[in-house]
Amino acid sequence: MRIMTEQECVLVEAHMALVETVIQRHITVRPDVPGLEHDDLFQVGSLALCRAAQRYDGRCQFSTFAYTVVKNALLDHCRSMTGKVSRTVSLAPSEEEEGASLLDRIADPQSVPDTAEAHELQKALAKAGKCYRGVARKGIQALEMQVYGYTTREIAELYGVRSNVVAAWVSRARKMLKKEHILPVI
Repeated sequence: MRIMTEQECVLVEAHMALVETVIQRHITVRPDVPGLEHDDLFQVGSLALCRAAQRYDGRCQFSTFAYTVVKNALLDHCRSMTGKVSRTVSLAPSEEEEGASLLDRIADPQSVPDTAEAHELQKALAKAGKCYRGVARKGIQALEMQVYGYTTREIAELYGVRSNVVAAWVSRARKMLKKEHILPVI
């Protein structure tokens, strides 16, 4: 995100209440789900409001444009968070998980809470990246970047492609890593 101009800052400050309105009308705050607490939602909405101010071209009222941008950003965030919750896998091995690879046991590389496991995953991905070419290699690099905290959208911008292309790379890499049992067993 680029630095906002003074005019954009004025727009954002004048419309901060819009974020709260969108949350109240369209979002169910879930304090029991990480990422769906009110403060998190307000932060996501505020960032979306800033993006709306930066992209505003004057064709319609700013409040109408910003409302849509904030609403869509919050809905995307909620979908993302509920998807992560449903895919969350315990990091403690159960009887049926015994011998599972890091890739199998970690649903989302960004959700790796333990720095030791994150470091181990980063090393394994870097090593695996040298074994592949093309789409699989790009997918492994994208997985590695996700462990470092990059989002799919940010990775797509770095490569100059759409987010769904990066998601396809990651999917291909995951399949190959699972198939060939490249990642270490823990």
